Amino acid sequence: MGVGCHALGQVEIKLSSNLLQIGGTTIHLPVYAAEDLVDPIRVITAQGVVHAVDSLFERVYVEALDGRYFAPLTDPNIPLPSELSSLTSEELKVLQVAVKDGSPGTLSYNLRTRKWILDTDKSRVIEAANLRKTDLCDHALKIYQDLAREGLNQTPPLGDDTLRLLREKCVELIENFTLDNSVMFARALALSAVFGIRLSQLSWFLSLAEASPEPT
Repeated sequence: MGVGCHALGQVEIKLSSNLLQIGGTTIHLPVYAAEDLVDPIRVITAQGVVHAVDSLFERVYVEALDGRYFAPLTDPNIPLPSELSSLTSEELKVLQVAVKDGSPGTLSYNLRTRKWILDTDKSRVIEAANLRKTDLCDHALKIYQDLAREGLNQTPPLGDDTLRLLREKCVELIENFTLDNSVMFARALALSAVFGIRLSQLSWFLSLAEASPEPT
C-alpha cells in the first residue's frame, strides 16, 4: 500500500503501536501477529522521499526516492533535505524513473556526490537530461486533467481523438526530468493554444507553476 502526501508539504512521519501519524493525520493500521503476512506500507512525501513503514517492528525508515517528485541536487555543497541528511547510506534506489534510451537496470542516486548510478553499467555517466519519469499518477497528470476539463467545457467541446492526443503531449511534457516550473508552465500554455483550448479561469492555470518543487 502506498500513501502519497504530496499536497501536505514537509511532514513528520511517526509510528506508535498501530497508529501511523503523517503530520496532523493519524491512520489506524491493522494489528498483526508475528506469523501474519503483512502488506508493505510506503509513504511518499512531497520531496519524493519514500518511507517504509514496518508495523511489526514499529519503525519508519527511508527506503528509496520516487523520481516523479524528487528534485535532484547537482551541487554537493547544497544541504540535503532534513529527511535525507541524517541517513547513513550514501545511495538510495530511485523508483518510477528510467533511462530515456531504454537501457535496462535500476537507477540509484548518490546523496554525497549527487550522481546517478545505473546498476547494469556503473561506469556510465548518467545526467538528469537522460532520464524520464514513469508510471505517472493522477496527481502528476493534473496539467492534462485541467486542460481537458477546460476543453470539454467549451463550445464545441474537444473530441475523443483530440483528448487522446492532448494526453500524449501532456505525458511527454510531464515525463521530462529537467524542466523547471516556469518552463513547464510555458509549454502547457503553448499546448492550450495549439489545441484551441480557451482558458476561462486563468487563476487555476497559473497555479500549475507552483504544482511541483523547483529542481535545484
